[in-house]
Order: sequence, then structure tokens, then C-alpha cells
Amino acid sequence: EFYGEIVMNTSPRRLIALFALIACGSLHAQQTENVIVVQGVGAVTIANAEGRINASVSTLNQDAEVALSSNNAIVSNIVNELNGVGISPEDISTNRFDFYPEYNWSEGQQVFNGYAVTNGISIQVKEVTTMGAILNLLVDAGASRINSVGFGSSNLGEVRKQALEKATEDALVKATILANANGVNLGNVIQVKLTSRNSVLDQSSVNGSLSAASPVPISPGQNTYVEKLTVTYELID
Repeated sequence: EFYGEIVMNTSPRRLIALFALIACGSLHAQQTENVIVVQGVGAVTIANAEGRINASVSTLNQDAEVALSSNNAIVSNIVNELNGVGISPEDISTNRFDFYPEYNWSEGQQVFNGYAVTNGISIQVKEVTTMGAILNLLVDAGASRINSVGFGSSNLGEVRKQALEKATEDALVKATILANANGVNLGNVIQVKLTSRNSVLDQSSVNGSLSAASPVPISPGQNTYVEKLTVTYELID
């Protein structure tokens, strides 16, 4: 993206110019001073080093206590299996719990089907290369459904720093081009606004149930982390 706006109110002979190179955009500039406002964009692509799996266990029984206890037993078994392969307890959390009577309709009448229990589990996987094995483990241990699989990184401090540096450099290059084209020089930075919104893990769905015999090929790929900022520069004749 490349857009910028120069606004000057010193002389009627000065040119008020709007440049749109590559992509168009709308900008705001204060009319009381000579300024230029540009947007800087910085992108850093990183290989996904971690993963997150959201799975669930569902049980149904005419007896509420049996429905709950059988669900708890399966979840406990899954947690124990995960602990056994190096997934720490703090990386396992409950993200959903449903318990309700389930009914079906038969010949125009509501028929009690049993008590349904669903326990959702979220697993943070620190070694992305083990994702396929963890998915197989979940199915073997009794998970009813793999709801989603996500990839990314929880340690983005350095990546964000690099993206911000690139965005700042990008803004400076654009502002310099626009200023030179209009015969003025850049002054001090008046204002910087961060406009980007980023998430740690980009989720991708793997909806549906898996059978224990199914192979689970996993390709973590890469994520691109983007920072955008708007910079206002002072203009000097």
C-alpha cells in the first residue's frame, strides 16, 4: 500500500497533491500546519513453531450421573495420555462444557433420548512436529471430535519489533518520495498511530470426526505477521 497526502496553507502557489501508488486510500491532515500523512506497512513471515488443537468428548446416557462419569473418565484418560507424551498440565485447558437433556421427535411426540455431555479440551502443542502424533493420540484415547487445529507462535516479541521497524522505514520512504515530488523537505515526526491488529495463532479448521486408523498429515506452513502505522511528518520549505 502506498498513499500520502501533503497539505500546505502557506502560499496559494503551493501545490496540494494527493498521490496514490499501488493502492488508494483516504487520509486526514490538519489544515493549520504543513504536514504529510502516510501509512507504513511492515510484514515478517515466520515458520509456525507451535500448534493448538481443540477437541471434544461427547457422551449420552439415560442416567445423568452415568453420562457425566463416563465423560469424565474419557477426559481423564486423554489428559493422562497427553501428560505421558510430554504435554504439561498448564498446556491443557477446558474451553467448553455442555450438559443438557436431549430429546428427539418421533411420530409428533417429544421423546427423551438421554443426558448429553460435551467437554471441550484445548491443547497447546509446543513442538509443532508432534501435531500429527497428538491428533492420533486424542482419537485413540477417546476424543469424539477434533474441532480445529491452529498454527503459529506464542513468542512474537522479536517478530513484532521487526515488523514495526519495517513499517516505520516504509512510511519514511513514502513520505520522502511525496515530499521530494512537491519540492519540500521532511521535518520532525508529529504523530504516530498504530493501526494493525494481530493474533498469536491463526486458526484453521479441521472439522469433522477422525477415526483412529486415519493418518493425520500435518503441514504447519508459515504465518505472515503484519504491522501498520500512520505517521504524520512536519514539512519544511
